[in-house]
Amino acid sequence: MSHLSPVPNDPEALRAWLADRSPEERAQLARYLLDNAGPPVAFEAFRNSEIELPAPLESPLLLTLKVTLRRTKPPVWRRVEIPSDLTLDRVHAVLQSAMGWTNSHLHRFALDDAPRAPYFVTDFDLEEGDEGTLESDVRLDQVVRDPGDRLHYSYDFGDGWEHLLVVEAAAPLPDQRPAPRCTGGRLACPPEDCGGPHSYEELAAWLRARAPEVPPPAPFGSADDAYAWLGDWHPDEFSVEEADRAVRAEHAVATQLDRLHPEVRGLFDRVPPYGEVADWIASLPTEPPTAEDLERGTWFWGVMLQTLGNVAPLTSAGWLKPSLVTALNDALGRPDRHSQGNREQNCRPVARLREAAQALGVYRKRRDMLELTTRGLHMTDPASTWRVVSERMPIGKGAAREASWLALLGLAAGASRDEVERVVADQLDVRGWRLGDGSSVKPWDAKELFRDTVTALFGPADSYFSHTHPAWVRPLAADLVTASG
Repeated sequence: MSHLSPVPNDPEALRAWLADRSPEERAQLARYLLDNAGPPVAFEAFRNSEIELPAPLESPLLLTLKVTLRRTKPPVWRRVEIPSDLTLDRVHAVLQSAMGWTNSHLHRFALDDAPRAPYFVTDFDLEEGDEGTLESDVRLDQVVRDPGDRLHYSYDFGDGWEHLLVVEAAAPLPDQRPAPRCTGGRLACPPEDCGGPHSYEELAAWLRARAPEVPPPAPFGSADDAYAWLGDWHPDEFSVEEADRAVRAEHAVATQLDRLHPEVRGLFDRVPPYGEVADWIASLPTEPPTAEDLERGTWFWGVMLQTLGNVAPLTSAGWLKPSLVTALNDALGRPDRHSQGNREQNCRPVARLREAAQALGVYRKRRDMLELTTRGLHMTDPASTWRVVSERMPIGKGAAREASWLALLGLAAGASRDEVERVVADQLDVRGWRLGDGSSVKPWDAKELFRDTVTALFGPADSYFSHTHPAWVRPLAADLVTASG
């Protein structure tokens, strides 16, 4: 090629230079370029590879990480505390909750943000034929463990949200293992599907300007369209308390659903736990009821059995005889203070306790008698009494049973009466239950649906209607809603 003049770099000059060459010279140049061309690396298909990692730490750490959403100004960030033995798929769930994302798109972890850097794969990636190191097999302390260590997290490949995780502190994990937490942050998470960092910044600037005459950014045609799509989102609103609650609730649901009674778990197949229900699951007691809990929580059953005995006569209308009503009302501490306590139809605590006893199969009506069943004969002490009662709890079918399970879950978590009734009504509504006239279930309706179950748990006293429940209610309710119950 030494006899050819130097090849120009400018495209126009190169075309002119080639036009002056003879066909032989152009062929000679083509052979030279082919003979000296390297392998077409730039056009090779990228193949993800396995990532070599150190062994997990023998003693896990509590890592404090700052999570910054890149290309946002001012930066959107969160500070989270995460036990280092969590796997990356669980870290992904923590990040989603702390940031405020809805886990509606694909994600990816990588040690480097270079375009062709290897990344950790998800189950979805493997189903799509991808290769690499599965994120659920990798602990956090295999990729970061010391202050300054970094990890890259991508979410929604269309909008391109890139997060940088930096370890700020590492401390020994306490003996009482903490759940992940969000302890700080700034600015609201961008809306899902808003178009990426540039579109987010335009939206944020428009909302901050609060200038009605300024048209919204594309693709919104009017301010009304933008506000309808954005809802109450504002870029400067962030609550660390709400973010922390979301992180703790998500972790509790993910790690404690298996603790729940199978029938309770089944309720969440249709409507996943959210809001207060997720908080309830996070707040369930872990210790079983004590002997004292059982004694205090079953005393009224012992009183009933001792007062009524094996057989109790009924009136022709099917009510307990007045003398028995008076005796039982007195033995229970006179919970009904609004009547003379001698007629069952007017003495609601006694009537409700009798109804609960029949629903639980402790007593049964037989002709003109109330007869103790074989199940009732086994109620000889607090432990056996609770075993008989718990086997048939909760009371009711259909909406009443769902309401009862949800009420027990709230009571096990220590929720107040007002919260239990409000949340149960909301849950029944989103699950599609309606009253006979087609209207939504209200808190009062919810209470009526789970009243028999509450009576069987609290007894005939008015303690359910007080602001502070007896101490034994939580462990007994938790015993019912967990798998050990």
